[in-house]
Amino acid sequence: MLKLKSKRKRLLYVSGLITVAGLLVGAKAIHFISRSQAISDCPASVAGQAMAAADSKLHPLKVVVEPWEGRHNVYGVFVIPKGHRSDRFVTITFDDRQTYCGSIVPVDPSWVNMKVQPGQQVVLGLLRTRTAIWLLTNGKKSQLEQPASWTLSTQKPTYSRVSNSAAEMPTSTH
Repeated sequence: MLKLKSKRKRLLYVSGLITVAGLLVGAKAIHFISRSQAISDCPASVAGQAMAAADSKLHPLKVVVEPWEGRHNVYGVFVIPKGHRSDRFVTITFDDRQTYCGSIVPVDPSWVNMKVQPGQQVVLGLLRTRTAIWLLTNGKKSQLEQPASWTLSTQKPTYSRVSNSAAEMPTSTH
């Protein structure tokens, strides 16, 4: 009978340790995922400034939402028109007006099985995996998969004409 009590005590002790460890790991995971909202929020000044200055606002031709495949598996595929340059970030906006930012990475068109016209550029708008998981756990999957939720602002560069005229060149007083 004494051995049975000893085994029970060990079993209770080990199961208690496992429970405490699970609670600590779970609390850390919840804290990490809940922080992702703040990590991927767009600064209001930057997002508003980019949208106001944009010549065109593009939506992706394709959206991939597969965060379970690892990093960089939540993205939109954009084609930037010839003569345009893109912002450094993509915005993902939901019905509740919450906007998240992702980074832009140029890729070879063959990597995403696309053919583009000369001068066009293919870029991926990457959303952080932890942010995507947070959004999925909050019921935003269908909105995240919609190309209309993703926006990439582009501008056509403006060039100022520089004159080489000697009359406009500063002169030395020496």
